[in-house]
Amino acid sequence: MPRHLEMSATGQLLLSDHQRLDALFQRLLDDVQCGDWRVCQATWSSFERQLLEHLETEEKYLLPIFERDYPNETEGLLEEHASIRRLLADLGVRIELHALREQHVRHFIQFLQAHAAREESLLYGRAKDLPPDVAKALADRFGVQQGTGTNDLDRRASR
Repeated sequence: MPRHLEMSATGQLLLSDHQRLDALFQRLLDDVQCGDWRVCQATWSSFERQLLEHLETEEKYLLPIFERDYPNETEGLLEEHASIRRLLADLGVRIELHALREQHVRHFIQFLQAHAAREESLLYGRAKDLPPDVAKALADRFGVQQGTGTNDLDRRASR
């Protein structure tokens, strides 16, 4: 089992993305409690798009590298990603039917938080060991400026 590693700047970017998604999901929970379905749908659409982009980013850039040394953990993370997608689809239908309830949202939040904690401990600490092209692609994905030499993204991308 991988041990917990100090978070790199790349890992911090991914962690920040988790935090941004958490805030957006909290906004959705607030919207559900208010009962305005137009607002819920708008918040949901943004959250769903951003969460799917986050999962795709991890699957494209991080998990293939992580899988080389940790195939079992990678398989588990991918299974959780599949579960997240299924739950997203279910919640999306519930929103469209105006049938989403707070308990559905809370259940999903708990699942996402457990998954995020697992990724943060297993995966994000290893983000400092990414090949330069992958680090640059992640920096581009998150809109980080290159060439300042201030973090591992810059150092790797400038090689």
